[in-house]
Amino acid sequence: GCLTFHLDFDRYGFKLPVKPHNWKHYIGLNLSDPKGDIERLLDSMEILPEIAKNGREWALAHYSPKAVALRFMETLSRAEQFVF
Repeated sequence: GCLTFHLDFDRYGFKLPVKPHNWKHYIGLNLSDPKGDIERLLDSMEILPEIAKNGREWALAHYSPKAVALRFMETLSRAEQFVF
C-alpha cells in the first residue's frame, strides 16, 4: 500500500500487458522536469494515499500470481489456434 514512484510509463515507452495510469496508480517521473514533478507532488499531498491504494489494487488485479497465470493461459489458448 505504499506510494510508488517510477519513470512515466507512457513518456518512456514502457510496454506491459496492462499498464498503470500515471497519477492514478503511481507517480510517473519525467527526467526532463524533476522540479515540476516535485512541485506537483507537494501540491497534491492530499491525494497520495488514494494513489497508493489504487496502485496496490491495480498490482493485485493485474500482476498477482493468479492474474499472470490466467493471462499466460489465455495467451496459450490463442496460440493454439495457429498450431498445425
